[in-house]
Amino acid sequence: MKSAFQESMLEKDEKVLSVVRPHILIIATKLSGFLLLAVLPLAVPYVVTFVNPTNPFIELMPWLTEGLSKFFFGVWWLLLWMGAFRALTSYYLDAWLITNRRVVDIEQYGFFSREVSSVFLKSVEDATTSINGVFPTLLNYGDIEIQSAAAMNRFSIRGVPNPRAIRDLILSQKQAGAHLV
Repeated sequence: MKSAFQESMLEKDEKVLSVVRPHILIIATKLSGFLLLAVLPLAVPYVVTFVNPTNPFIELMPWLTEGLSKFFFGVWWLLLWMGAFRALTSYYLDAWLITNRRVVDIEQYGFFSREVSSVFLKSVEDATTSINGVFPTLLNYGDIEIQSAAAMNRFSIRGVPNPRAIRDLILSQKQAGAHLV
């Protein structure tokens, strides 16, 4: 699915063949970290009382449900929510557009910071894939790196599903474009 921003980057008669984003496991791993950090403040009183049941911290337990603790928990969860939302935004907006003429690399660095680079397929010299590890091998995701003769000579995207097929698509489009020249 292309966004209006992606449509505005296309040249006349240019068609998007594929939009490539990182594998869903990448964002799931990041979000699970935020989930664990969200539960952490709720577990602190129980861990403290489990380690030392005679601790005077037990008398402070009602205080944990009042005033200042609610404020700190609220700030903690707000910061976690912002971090998780930033991770989701980065995941969704980081993309490679593979068209019939070029590869467009869209990097989202924050909520309001984006870098867009592109390389024409005729400038592509090589496309390399790497799949390292048990889970990437089983789930078929890995990294792709394109080397080009352009000013920005390396494009890379990490953790994409089916990297070999994407590499083959890029190289086949390069070959199809070479016959038209």
